[in-house]
Parts: sequence; C-alpha cells; structure tokens
Amino acid sequence: MTCMRVFAFSAVGIFLSVGGLVCSTPGRAASDAGIKLGVLEDLPGHYAGQSHFRAVRIVFHQEGREWRAYPSDCRDPQCVRTISTKYPKFLKWTVGLSGRTLGTVSGRTPNDFEYYSDVGLQRLASSGSIPSVGKRSMEYAGNFGEPVLRPLIVSSEPHFADPDAWTRLPLPKGTVRALRQRFQHKFPIVSNCKIRMKIS
Repeated sequence: MTCMRVFAFSAVGIFLSVGGLVCSTPGRAASDAGIKLGVLEDLPGHYAGQSHFRAVRIVFHQEGREWRAYPSDCRDPQCVRTISTKYPKFLKWTVGLSGRTLGTVSGRTPNDFEYYSDVGLQRLASSGSIPSVGKRSMEYAGNFGEPVLRPLIVSSEPHFADPDAWTRLPLPKGTVRALRQRFQHKFPIVSNCKIRMKIS
C-alpha cells in the first residue's frame, strides 16, 4: 500500500455514513451546472503556531446520472498552480446533517493553490458564524496530530433531508474479523508514512 497524505476526513467514509447531506446553492459561473459535493473542514495552519482555519474541499460533481471526482492528484508544482481552473470559482453552500440544515457558507476557489494539501480547497468568503458540530477531537485528526472539528458534508443543492433515517450500527464481530483478515492478506506490509510495519 502506498504512503499518501491522510486528510482530516475520509471522503468515502463520510459520504457513506452521514445520514443527511449538507446543501449548497452554487453561484453560477461558467460550467457550474450539476450538483457539487464537498466537505467543510477544520484545518490546522500550515506552520507551527498558525491558527486553524475552515475551508470547503470540493470532492465530487454530477454529470448526468454519474458522479465524478474532481482531479486532485498533483505530482508537480505546475499542476498545483494550474489545477484550480478545474474547480468552480464560487459556491454558496448550505450545510446539513441528519436531515436538518445547520447553516450556510460561501466559498471561493483561489487562482492557484499554494500547497499540495490545499488542492480542491475553497477559502470561506462569507462572514458570520460557521456551522460546526461538537468540539475539536482527535477522532477526525487524520495525520495532523492535533484535534479538529468534525467534517461536515456540503452540496450545491438543498438536499439534506433524510427520509430513510440512516444511522450508524456496529458491525458484527465476525464481519470485522473477516474484513481484517482479508485486508491483512492483501496488504501484509503497510506504511503509515513514518515507519514501515507488519500487520499482526
């Protein structure tokens, strides 16, 4: 398994486990048609001593009946400087969770991203309070090494209703054991970006 930066959220896990979508209404710019999905994140500063900041990472967009990921795998500085043209310039997001709205924020895509980890991030352009749930916790810290707020899903349309009342349930122990065994069989050696270790 390759070593890659682990952000403060797992997009797949969040989108599968959250019962309601956060909503957003896009500021109409060129090629802004179609629903967008993203994550409202709480991020530590890039350098020691810098304050946390909130931003929306744009993740998916809808094309017809298909969902497609925005490009994000930049491998050189030139890509980081130019890939912002692949993202919407401005979006007004409405945030929701578990079938209820939490508020709205607006995000603006910069002309170029400064860091590899910033690819896809919209800095918040709106004033006022920013929706949040709970307090900062290590549960969502990823490899940041410090507590962050829970990530929240955002969408470019107000689709935050949860008519099926999705909720989390613990997996049976037998299922967890089987998943771990399959994972260990496929990836006997994994890298945690710091040390190389064998899964026991």
